[in-house]
Amino acid sequence: MTLWIIFKTFLQIGLFSFGGGMAMLPLIQAQVVDTHGWMSAVEFIDTIGLAQVTPGPIALNAATLAGYRTAGVLGGAVATLGVVLPAFLISLLLAVFMGKVQGNRTYRRMLDLIQTVATALILSTLIILWPGAVTGVRSFLLFAVTFGLLNLERFSPALVMVASGIAGIFLF
Repeated sequence: MTLWIIFKTFLQIGLFSFGGGMAMLPLIQAQVVDTHGWMSAVEFIDTIGLAQVTPGPIALNAATLAGYRTAGVLGGAVATLGVVLPAFLISLLLAVFMGKVQGNRTYRRMLDLIQTVATALILSTLIILWPGAVTGVRSFLLFAVTFGLLNLERFSPALVMVASGIAGIFLF
C-alpha cells in the first residue's frame, strides 16, 4: 500500500508541476513534509542539498531520495517512475503534434503562462527554504557570494558549487 501511495503522490507532482527542477520542490515539500509526514522540514532541506550535488535533475533526485527515505530502494524507484512518467508521456505527445502547433498563437500564450507559473514556483522555493538554509551572517554571506559568482557568468557553475561546498565545510 505504501508503494502505491508513493507512486500516486509523485505521479501527481509530475503531472501538475511545470518548469521542472526547482519549480517542483514546493510541491514535493508540501506532499512529503506537510501532507504525508515522510520527513521533517530539516530532513527535506538536507535532501535538497544532497539532490543538488548528485548528478541529474534536482527534482528527480529529490523525489528518488524521498521515496528511498520512505520505503527503501523500491520506494525510490517507484517515486522516480511516478515523477517522470507524466513528463515522458507529455513529451511523447508533443513530439507527435509539435509541427502542427508550432506557429499557433494560443500555443505560444500557453507556453508563456507556463513560464510565469514556473518562475513563481521557483520563488516560492526560495521563500520556503530561506529560513532553514540561511541561519546567520556567515550563511547569508556564502549565499550572496555564490549567487553573485553564478550571475557573473565568468565562472563555471560546477566550480562555484564545489568552492561553495568547501567554504561551507570550513565556515560551519
